[in-house]
Amino acid sequence: MKRLSMALGLAAALLVADSRRPAQAFVFVPGVTVDAARGLAFVMEPANGIAAIDLDSGAAIAATTRAVKPLIVADGLLLAEAEPRERHHVLPLVGLSARDLTVRWTAALPLPDDLVAAVDQRSGASFNVVARHDADGLLVEWRALRWRVSAIPTQEAAHLSEGFARIDPSKGRILASGRGKTPGQGVATVPADIQALVDRQSLVSRLCRTGGLFAALARDPRGIVLLCWRAADGRPLAKQQLFLRHLTFRDFSADCRDLLASHAEQGWIWSIFATATGKRVARLRLPLPGAPFFVRGERLYYAATATARQTAGRIRIETPPRVVAVDLVDGRELWAQPIRETAYLGPYPRAAP
Repeated sequence: MKRLSMALGLAAALLVADSRRPAQAFVFVPGVTVDAARGLAFVMEPANGIAAIDLDSGAAIAATTRAVKPLIVADGLLLAEAEPRERHHVLPLVGLSARDLTVRWTAALPLPDDLVAAVDQRSGASFNVVARHDADGLLVEWRALRWRVSAIPTQEAAHLSEGFARIDPSKGRILASGRGKTPGQGVATVPADIQALVDRQSLVSRLCRTGGLFAALARDPRGIVLLCWRAADGRPLAKQQLFLRHLTFRDFSADCRDLLASHAEQGWIWSIFATATGKRVARLRLPLPGAPFFVRGERLYYAATATARQTAGRIRIETPPRVVAVDLVDGRELWAQPIRETAYLGPYPRAAP
Protein backbone atom coordinates (compact mmCIF):
# COMPACT_ATOMS: atom_id res chain seq x y z
CA MET A 1 0.00 0.00 0.00
CA LYS A 2 2.84 2.36 0.85
CA ARG A 3 4.46 1.67 -2.52
CA LEU A 4 1.16 2.39 -4.30
CA SER A 5 0.81 5.72 -2.45
CA MET A 6 4.40 6.64 -3.35
CA ALA A 7 3.75 5.77 -7.01
CA LEU A 8 0.58 7.87 -7.13
CA GLY A 9 2.37 10.75 -5.44
CA LEU A 10 5.22 10.55 -7.96
CA ALA A 11 2.76 10.48 -10.87
CA ALA A 12 0.98 13.55 -9.52
CA ALA A 13 4.30 15.35 -9.04
CA LEU A 14 5.29 14.60 -12.63
CA LEU A 15 1.97 15.94 -13.88
CA VAL A 16 2.45 19.12 -11.86
CA ALA A 17 5.97 19.56 -13.22
CA ASP A 18 4.73 19.00 -16.78
CA SER A 19 1.96 21.57 -16.38
CA ARG A 20 4.43 24.22 -15.15
CA ARG A 21 6.65 23.95 -18.22
CA PRO A 22 6.23 26.96 -20.51
CA ALA A 23 3.59 26.40 -23.16
CA GLN A 24 5.29 26.16 -26.53
CA ALA A 25 2.90 28.43 -28.42
CA PHE A 26 -0.66 29.64 -28.03
CA VAL A 27 -3.09 32.29 -29.20
CA PHE A 28 -3.24 34.97 -26.52
CA VAL A 29 -6.07 37.08 -27.96
CA PRO A 30 -7.19 37.49 -31.59
CA GLY A 31 -4.31 39.24 -33.31
CA VAL A 32 -1.66 38.17 -30.78
CA THR A 33 0.08 34.79 -30.88
CA VAL A 34 2.74 33.87 -28.31
CA ASP A 35 5.77 31.66 -28.81
CA ALA A 36 6.72 31.24 -25.16
CA ALA A 37 9.66 28.94 -25.87
CA ARG A 38 11.38 31.70 -27.86
CA GLY A 39 10.06 34.51 -25.68
CA LEU A 40 8.19 36.22 -28.52
CA ALA A 41 4.75 37.66 -29.12
CA PHE A 42 3.56 38.19 -32.71
CA VAL A 43 1.27 41.21 -32.72
CA MET A 44 -0.98 42.96 -35.24
CA GLU A 45 0.49 46.45 -35.54
CA PRO A 46 -1.99 49.34 -35.36
CA ALA A 47 -1.18 50.72 -38.82
CA ASN A 48 -0.32 47.67 -40.91
CA GLY A 49 1.65 44.47 -40.59
CA ILE A 50 2.95 42.18 -37.86
CA ALA A 51 5.71 42.79 -35.32
CA ALA A 52 7.67 40.18 -33.37
CA ILE A 53 7.92 41.56 -29.82
CA ASP A 54 10.51 40.37 -27.31
CA LEU A 55 8.54 39.42 -24.18
CA ASP A 56 11.34 40.54 -21.85
CA SER A 57 12.10 44.00 -23.23
CA GLY A 58 9.00 44.82 -25.26
CA ALA A 59 11.22 45.70 -28.22
CA ALA A 60 10.26 44.81 -31.79
CA ILE A 61 12.94 42.51 -33.16
CA ALA A 62 11.35 41.94 -36.58
CA ALA A 63 8.42 43.25 -38.60
CA THR A 64 6.65 42.62 -41.90
CA THR A 65 3.86 44.18 -43.96
CA ARG A 66 3.34 41.04 -46.06
CA ALA A 67 0.69 39.83 -43.57
CA VAL A 68 -1.44 41.53 -40.93
CA LYS A 69 -2.87 38.96 -38.50
CA PRO A 70 -0.85 36.17 -36.84
CA LEU A 71 -2.81 32.93 -36.51
CA ILE A 72 -0.60 30.17 -35.11
CA VAL A 73 3.04 29.21 -34.58
CA ALA A 74 4.13 25.69 -35.55
CA ASP A 75 7.69 24.34 -35.82
CA GLY A 76 9.32 27.67 -36.56
CA LEU A 77 6.56 28.79 -38.92
CA LEU A 78 4.13 31.64 -38.23
CA LEU A 79 0.92 31.21 -40.21
CA ALA A 80 -0.66 34.60 -40.83
CA GLU A 81 -3.58 36.19 -42.63
CA ALA A 82 -2.99 38.91 -45.24
CA GLU A 83 -5.28 41.62 -46.58
CA PRO A 84 -7.11 40.71 -49.81
CA ARG A 85 -5.89 43.02 -52.55
CA GLU A 86 -6.46 42.20 -56.21
CA ARG A 87 -8.70 39.16 -55.69
CA HIS A 88 -11.37 39.89 -53.12
CA HIS A 89 -12.98 36.46 -52.97
CA VAL A 90 -9.97 34.59 -51.62
CA LEU A 91 -8.44 34.26 -48.18
CA PRO A 92 -4.73 35.15 -48.54
CA LEU A 93 -2.46 33.21 -46.18
CA VAL A 94 1.27 33.67 -45.63
CA GLY A 95 3.80 31.32 -44.06
CA LEU A 96 6.46 33.39 -42.29
CA SER A 97 9.67 32.42 -40.56
CA ALA A 98 9.04 32.76 -36.82
CA ARG A 99 12.67 33.85 -36.45
CA ASP A 100 12.73 36.95 -38.69
CA LEU A 101 9.26 37.13 -40.34
CA THR A 102 10.61 36.52 -43.83
CA VAL A 103 8.14 34.95 -46.26
CA ARG A 104 8.43 31.20 -46.84
CA TRP A 105 5.30 30.76 -48.95
CA THR A 106 1.94 32.26 -49.83
CA ALA A 107 -1.40 30.57 -50.45
CA ALA A 108 -4.86 31.70 -51.55
CA LEU A 109 -7.91 29.85 -50.26
CA PRO A 110 -10.92 30.35 -52.57
CA LEU A 111 -14.07 31.76 -50.96
CA PRO A 112 -17.67 32.06 -52.16
CA ASP A 113 -18.11 34.95 -54.61
CA ASP A 114 -20.22 36.98 -52.17
CA LEU A 115 -17.59 37.03 -49.40
CA VAL A 116 -14.64 39.34 -48.76
CA ALA A 117 -11.92 38.21 -46.34
CA ALA A 118 -11.66 41.60 -44.66
CA VAL A 119 -9.50 41.68 -41.54
CA ASP A 120 -11.41 44.63 -40.08
CA GLN A 121 -15.11 44.32 -39.30
CA ARG A 122 -17.34 46.26 -41.71
CA SER A 123 -20.81 47.67 -41.28
CA GLY A 124 -23.05 44.61 -41.22
CA ALA A 125 -20.29 42.08 -41.87
CA SER A 126 -17.42 40.34 -40.13
CA PHE A 127 -14.94 37.69 -41.27
CA ASN A 128 -12.92 35.71 -38.76
CA VAL A 129 -10.12 33.18 -39.24
CA VAL A 130 -8.60 30.80 -36.69
CA ALA A 131 -6.00 28.05 -37.08
CA ARG A 132 -4.92 25.03 -35.08
CA HIS A 133 -2.67 22.02 -35.32
CA ASP A 134 -4.12 19.03 -37.15
CA ALA A 135 -2.91 15.47 -37.67
CA ASP A 136 -2.47 16.25 -41.39
CA GLY A 137 -0.87 19.68 -41.04
CA LEU A 138 -2.47 22.99 -40.12
CA LEU A 139 -6.22 23.44 -40.05
CA VAL A 140 -7.57 26.87 -41.00
CA GLU A 141 -11.23 27.62 -40.27
CA TRP A 142 -13.09 30.72 -41.44
CA ARG A 143 -16.45 32.12 -40.40
CA ALA A 144 -18.33 34.94 -42.15
CA LEU A 145 -21.31 36.68 -40.57
CA ARG A 146 -23.53 39.20 -42.34
CA TRP A 147 -26.52 41.08 -40.96
CA ARG A 148 -28.73 43.95 -42.08
CA VAL A 149 -27.89 47.29 -40.50
CA SER A 150 -30.97 49.38 -39.85
CA ALA A 151 -31.99 52.27 -37.65
CA ILE A 152 -35.26 50.43 -37.05
CA PRO A 153 -35.02 47.33 -34.82
CA THR A 154 -35.39 44.13 -36.84
CA GLN A 155 -35.57 40.45 -36.00
CA GLU A 156 -34.09 39.42 -39.30
CA ALA A 157 -31.58 36.62 -38.73
CA ALA A 158 -27.91 37.06 -39.55
CA HIS A 159 -26.47 34.99 -42.39
CA LEU A 160 -23.64 32.63 -41.44
CA SER A 161 -21.11 31.03 -43.79
CA GLU A 162 -18.16 28.91 -42.71
CA GLY A 163 -15.49 26.71 -44.21
CA PHE A 164 -12.06 25.17 -43.69
CA ALA A 165 -8.78 24.19 -45.30
CA ARG A 166 -5.97 21.82 -44.37
CA ILE A 167 -2.56 23.19 -45.30
CA ASP A 168 0.87 21.62 -45.63
CA PRO A 169 2.97 23.87 -43.36
CA SER A 170 6.21 23.12 -45.20
CA LYS A 171 5.11 24.34 -48.64
CA GLY A 172 1.75 26.02 -48.15
CA ARG A 173 -0.12 23.55 -50.35
CA ILE A 174 -3.85 23.37 -49.71
CA LEU A 175 -4.45 19.68 -49.03
CA ALA A 176 -8.22 19.88 -48.66
CA SER A 177 -10.87 22.56 -48.34
CA GLY A 178 -14.63 22.85 -48.14
CA ARG A 179 -17.69 24.69 -46.92
CA GLY A 180 -19.39 24.07 -43.58
CA LYS A 181 -17.89 22.64 -40.42
CA THR A 182 -14.62 20.77 -40.52
CA PRO A 183 -15.14 17.00 -40.96
CA GLY A 184 -14.17 15.23 -37.76
CA GLN A 185 -13.97 18.57 -35.98
CA GLY A 186 -13.26 18.42 -32.27
CA VAL A 187 -10.80 19.15 -29.51
CA ALA A 188 -8.76 16.67 -27.52
CA THR A 189 -10.94 13.84 -26.22
CA VAL A 190 -12.45 14.58 -22.82
CA PRO A 191 -12.90 11.54 -20.55
CA ALA A 192 -16.54 10.58 -20.00
CA ASP A 193 -16.63 11.35 -16.27
CA ILE A 194 -15.38 14.90 -16.87
CA GLN A 195 -17.74 15.43 -19.79
CA ALA A 196 -20.64 14.36 -17.56
CA LEU A 197 -19.80 17.17 -15.13
CA VAL A 198 -19.69 19.65 -18.00
CA ASP A 199 -23.04 18.40 -19.34
CA ARG A 200 -24.66 18.69 -15.90
CA GLN A 201 -23.30 22.24 -15.61
CA SER A 202 -21.76 21.31 -12.28
CA LEU A 203 -18.69 23.45 -13.01
CA VAL A 204 -18.34 27.21 -12.59
CA SER A 205 -15.62 27.58 -15.21
CA ARG A 206 -14.71 26.31 -18.61
CA LEU A 207 -12.71 23.10 -18.82
CA CYS A 208 -9.05 23.93 -19.38
CA ARG A 209 -6.16 21.64 -20.34
CA THR A 210 -2.57 22.25 -19.31
CA GLY A 211 0.15 19.66 -19.79
CA GLY A 212 -1.23 16.30 -18.67
CA LEU A 213 -4.13 17.77 -16.73
CA PHE A 214 -7.72 18.83 -17.25
CA ALA A 215 -8.82 21.47 -14.75
CA ALA A 216 -12.02 23.30 -13.81
CA LEU A 217 -13.59 25.06 -10.85
CA ALA A 218 -16.62 24.07 -8.77
CA ARG A 219 -18.42 25.39 -5.68
CA ASP A 220 -18.58 23.83 -2.25
CA PRO A 221 -20.00 25.19 1.05
CA ARG A 222 -16.75 26.97 1.86
CA GLY A 223 -16.16 28.64 -1.50
CA ILE A 224 -14.44 27.66 -4.74
CA VAL A 225 -12.47 24.44 -5.24
CA LEU A 226 -10.09 23.43 -8.02
CA LEU A 227 -10.75 20.05 -9.64
CA CYS A 228 -8.04 18.34 -11.69
CA TRP A 229 -8.02 15.10 -13.67
CA ARG A 230 -5.32 13.21 -15.49
CA ALA A 231 -5.86 13.85 -19.19
CA ALA A 232 -4.73 10.35 -20.12
CA ASP A 233 -7.45 8.42 -18.27
CA GLY A 234 -9.67 10.97 -16.50
CA ARG A 235 -8.55 9.86 -13.04
CA PRO A 236 -9.31 12.65 -10.50
CA LEU A 237 -6.57 14.17 -8.36
CA ALA A 238 -7.14 15.59 -4.89
CA LYS A 239 -9.28 18.70 -5.05
CA GLN A 240 -7.81 21.95 -3.76
CA GLN A 241 -9.65 24.62 -1.76
CA LEU A 242 -8.88 27.82 -3.62
CA PHE A 243 -10.57 30.85 -2.14
CA LEU A 244 -13.63 32.05 -0.29
CA ARG A 245 -16.53 33.92 -1.80
CA HIS A 246 -15.03 37.39 -1.36
CA LEU A 247 -13.00 36.70 -4.51
CA THR A 248 -14.57 36.49 -7.96
CA PHE A 249 -13.17 33.99 -10.42
CA ARG A 250 -12.37 35.62 -13.78
CA ASP A 251 -10.78 33.02 -16.06
CA PHE A 252 -7.89 30.70 -16.73
CA SER A 253 -4.80 32.11 -18.40
CA ALA A 254 -4.44 31.83 -22.16
CA ASP A 255 -2.18 28.78 -21.73
CA CYS A 256 -4.31 27.34 -18.86
CA ARG A 257 -1.31 27.20 -16.54
CA ASP A 258 -2.78 29.73 -14.10
CA LEU A 259 -6.15 31.15 -13.09
CA LEU A 260 -7.29 34.56 -11.95
CA ALA A 261 -9.64 35.79 -9.22
CA SER A 262 -10.01 39.39 -8.08
CA HIS A 263 -11.80 41.72 -5.69
CA ALA A 264 -12.36 45.48 -5.51
CA GLU A 265 -10.01 47.44 -3.24
CA GLN A 266 -8.92 50.90 -4.44
CA GLY A 267 -8.92 49.49 -7.93
CA TRP A 268 -8.72 45.73 -8.22
CA ILE A 269 -6.56 43.18 -6.44
CA TRP A 270 -5.62 40.27 -8.68
CA SER A 271 -4.89 36.89 -7.08
CA ILE A 272 -3.26 34.43 -9.47
CA PHE A 273 -3.20 30.71 -8.66
CA ALA A 274 -1.25 27.88 -10.31
CA THR A 275 -3.66 25.49 -12.01
CA ALA A 276 -1.61 22.40 -11.20
CA THR A 277 -1.33 23.01 -7.46
CA GLY A 278 -3.97 25.56 -6.50
CA LYS A 279 -1.26 27.63 -4.76
CA ARG A 280 -1.34 31.41 -5.09
CA VAL A 281 1.64 32.59 -7.12
CA ALA A 282 0.97 36.35 -7.20
CA ARG A 283 -1.15 39.14 -5.70
CA LEU A 284 -1.04 42.61 -7.24
CA ARG A 285 -3.16 45.70 -7.87
CA LEU A 286 -4.35 46.53 -11.39
CA PRO A 287 -6.93 48.94 -12.83
CA LEU A 288 -9.14 46.21 -14.36
CA PRO A 289 -11.23 43.52 -12.61
CA GLY A 290 -9.88 40.97 -15.06
CA ALA A 291 -8.48 40.53 -18.56
CA PRO A 292 -6.99 37.84 -20.79
CA PHE A 293 -3.57 37.07 -19.30
CA PHE A 294 -0.66 34.70 -18.97
CA VAL A 295 2.36 34.43 -16.69
CA ARG A 296 5.92 33.86 -17.84
CA GLY A 297 8.68 33.83 -15.25
CA GLU A 298 8.30 36.83 -12.96
CA ARG A 299 6.05 38.72 -15.35
CA LEU A 300 2.35 39.02 -15.97
CA TYR A 301 1.08 39.86 -19.45
CA TYR A 302 -2.49 41.02 -19.92
CA ALA A 303 -4.60 42.37 -22.78
CA ALA A 304 -6.05 45.82 -22.10
CA THR A 305 -9.09 46.91 -24.10
CA ALA A 306 -9.27 50.14 -26.07
CA THR A 307 -10.71 53.34 -24.67
CA ALA A 308 -12.85 55.41 -27.03
CA ARG A 309 -15.31 58.28 -27.27
CA GLN A 310 -18.09 59.04 -29.71
CA THR A 311 -17.89 62.20 -31.79
CA ALA A 312 -20.36 63.21 -34.52
CA GLY A 313 -21.75 59.71 -34.76
CA ARG A 314 -18.34 58.08 -35.08
CA ILE A 315 -16.29 56.21 -32.49
CA ARG A 316 -12.76 57.51 -32.05
CA ILE A 317 -10.08 55.46 -30.33
CA GLU A 318 -8.23 57.36 -27.60
CA THR A 319 -6.08 54.49 -26.38
CA PRO A 320 -5.75 51.44 -28.65
CA PRO A 321 -5.97 47.89 -27.31
CA ARG A 322 -2.58 46.73 -26.12
CA VAL A 323 -0.53 43.99 -24.51
CA VAL A 324 0.82 45.13 -21.15
CA ALA A 325 3.74 43.56 -19.29
CA VAL A 326 3.78 43.89 -15.48
CA ASP A 327 6.35 42.92 -12.87
CA LEU A 328 4.72 40.27 -10.66
CA VAL A 329 6.70 41.33 -7.60
CA ASP A 330 5.91 45.04 -7.38
CA GLY A 331 3.17 45.52 -9.99
CA ARG A 332 5.19 47.99 -12.10
CA GLU A 333 4.20 48.32 -15.75
CA LEU A 334 7.26 47.37 -17.78
CA TRP A 335 6.04 47.97 -21.31
CA ALA A 336 2.91 48.14 -23.44
CA GLN A 337 2.50 47.23 -27.10
CA PRO A 338 -0.49 48.61 -29.09
CA ILE A 339 -2.61 46.18 -31.12
CA ARG A 340 -4.68 46.94 -34.20
CA GLU A 341 -8.36 47.59 -33.46
CA THR A 342 -10.50 45.59 -35.90
CA ALA A 343 -13.99 46.55 -34.63
CA TYR A 344 -16.18 48.67 -36.89
CA LEU A 345 -15.87 52.34 -35.87
CA GLY A 346 -17.87 54.04 -38.61
CA PRO A 347 -21.29 55.69 -38.43
CA TYR A 348 -24.54 53.83 -37.86
CA PRO A 349 -27.90 54.76 -39.38
CA ARG A 350 -30.02 57.09 -37.30
CA ALA A 351 -33.72 56.61 -36.72
CA ALA A 352 -35.97 59.29 -38.19
CA PRO A 353 -37.19 61.82 -35.58
